[in-house]
Amino acid sequence: MLEDFKKGLYALFLVNLGVALSSELITPLQPLFIQSLGASIVEVGFILSVSGFVATALIIPSSLMADRYGNKTVIILSVAFASISVLLYIVAGNWIQLFPLVVTYTVSFTVFIPARMVYIAERSLLENRASVYGFMNVAWPLGSLTAPVLAGAIVDSYGWKPVFMIASIIMGLCLAPALTIKEAKGSNRRVEERVDDLSFKGLFKTMGLLILFHILISLTVGLSHSLLSIYASDRFQASTTQVGFMFSMVGLATLTAQLTAAYVLKKMDLKRFLQLCLLTMAPLYVLLPLIDDLNIFTVIYAVSYGLYSATWPASATLVTMAIPSSKWNIGMGLRQTAVRLGFSLASMMAGLLWTSLSPTSVFYLSSILAISTIIPLIPLQEEKLNVTTVRNREHS
Repeated sequence: MLEDFKKGLYALFLVNLGVALSSELITPLQPLFIQSLGASIVEVGFILSVSGFVATALIIPSSLMADRYGNKTVIILSVAFASISVLLYIVAGNWIQLFPLVVTYTVSFTVFIPARMVYIAERSLLENRASVYGFMNVAWPLGSLTAPVLAGAIVDSYGWKPVFMIASIIMGLCLAPALTIKEAKGSNRRVEERVDDLSFKGLFKTMGLLILFHILISLTVGLSHSLLSIYASDRFQASTTQVGFMFSMVGLATLTAQLTAAYVLKKMDLKRFLQLCLLTMAPLYVLLPLIDDLNIFTVIYAVSYGLYSATWPASATLVTMAIPSSKWNIGMGLRQTAVRLGFSLASMMAGLLWTSLSPTSVFYLSSILAISTIIPLIPLQEEKLNVTTVRNREHS
């Protein structure tokens, strides 16, 4: 049975790596592409925020679908729709035509995340789950190490169309390992059972705090990240290749952070780890507007984003600790809803702050929000979250 679990995780890792490669070819430079089709800064923010809101609204329905038809089905459908929508980017002649395609791609990418998170939780023990999440999350930075700078170089030399064709092909290839994934049902599933009864009031409070945390941290990062490619292009007169290189360095920082988190979280309290990351991020955001050199800016921003990425395994593990395994799909759906809501609000706010105040205002607000994000963590008591025990059922 253990070999089946490992094979399932290996297959998901390959899918995740392909999704990461393709998404990092598109997402970092997407604001520049939208702008190239005639959109203003506010219109870029509008497209990104509305697509995020639509994706947010569909996360819970997709989680219910995963409960009924399995996480494998959701993963396959998300990959297929993402591949098709990105390929159609090629035919968009203006930002209005691109709008529904961005929405479709964003929805496809977004619903992939909770299905993936639950699948990993089903194949890990509580005591090593944060570390498993950390190792599985390595797929994201591996994709972003080369994809953004490659995309930038292709755009500078050949235009946007080859980038979307390559991204679509990579996502299409992800269907092969996705089809080999086996659902964790019956004899293939580790069953986590409740040993303590949390009252509905206690469960509601705990999930409410975790949802608020995810909204705030996504808003914190999204304010500075959503229009970062445009900021770097305008502030430092960076080429598309240079902007892509910047995001590749962010990928390197994310890789380092995931590997570090996978080790540190075996020995450190999850709540304290999250608080430490946020406290370190806050002063870095204050420094960013003061930097006039692109290389120094890239290093500082990469560190700040790496710290954010280090929170992923810890925050996901807290969600699985807060609710019974039978509700993991809904729990991860709520988590991803909070994440998407934060990033969607951030895209809208970033565009408005850019035009009404200044492009640098987003970094100062991100710093304030990083400190504020610590607040919902304070009432959480990690020992009361650990209300499940793992039992492996073996069948002949």
